[in-house]
Amino acid sequence: ERLSAIAADLKIRGAQEVNYEACDLTEFEKHPHIIENAIKTLGHLDIALIAHGSLSQQSRSERDLEYAFDELKVNLISPIALLTILANYFENSFGTLKSRRIAEEERHFHTGYYFFPFNVRIKRICEKRARRMDKNLG
Repeated sequence: ERLSAIAADLKIRGAQEVNYEACDLTEFEKHPHIIENAIKTLGHLDIALIAHGSLSQQSRSERDLEYAFDELKVNLISPIALLTILANYFENSFGTLKSRRIAEEERHFHTGYYFFPFNVRIKRICEKRARRMDKNLG
C-alpha cells in the first residue's frame, strides 16, 4: 500500500514513469536482478529510493544475540549491499541515491542505541557515494 502511494505521489509531482518492487533485502543474491529488472523496465534509473527497516525491539536485542544479528542484517547490511550495487551503477551513468527508514519515521520512533546509529551510517554512505559520483562526473 505504502509503495503504491509513494509511486502515485511521484507521478503527481511530474515523474514520467515510476516503478517499484517490494522485496526482502536480506536475499542478497536477488539484488542484481532487482536492479537489472528496474533498468530493463524503465530503460535507465534516475533515482533509487530504498525504504527499508524493521521496528527492532531494543530490550530483546539486549538479551538475544541471534535476534540482534538478524536485525543488523535487515537494518544495516541489506541496505548497504543494495546501495553499493546502485552506487556503482550510478557512477557509470547519472542518478541519485536516497534512503529512508519508513518504520521509524512514520511512527516518530527511535530504536535506541542498538539500531538508531544504522540510520546515520546508511545516510552517510549515501552522501559519500553521491560526492564520489559527483567527482566522477565533474
